Amino acid sequence: MDNQKKYLRVTEIMEAAAKKAQEDPLFQEAEKECVLDYHQVDFLNSLDEVRLCSFNVIGHTEYGTSEGIYGEIEFYGVWLPDHRSFHSPVKLSVYTLKTLSESKEAFIRMGTLVNLICYYAIQFINANINRFD
Repeated sequence: MDNQKKYLRVTEIMEAAAKKAQEDPLFQEAEKECVLDYHQVDFLNSLDEVRLCSFNVIGHTEYGTSEGIYGEIEFYGVWLPDHRSFHSPVKLSVYTLKTLSESKEAFIRMGTLVNLICYYAIQFINANINRFD
């Protein structure tokens, strides 16, 4: 019998969170004012295992350097055993959203989209707490 724990990967957490957020009426309403050009799990970190759940899922909204508005979501804290030896929390970019709009309304709505995905990521993590050490 194999008792080895099956850890979640970044992509599993963030895709589940984004799917749940997209079903939320608040997300659907916000997306009317903030039409997304794209939203995706950050490729470089997508297959990373998440072994510990001593981290926060945080997001912020920012204007792009050349166009549009971005929503960035990060893990901030400790999700791998070797992070425990660091003197400050570790930050990992896990999800990005982008709209080509640059209006105040789109900026505010991007914050709503980002925060809903963060909320559902935390809910997913809590519902799967047995998948962490």
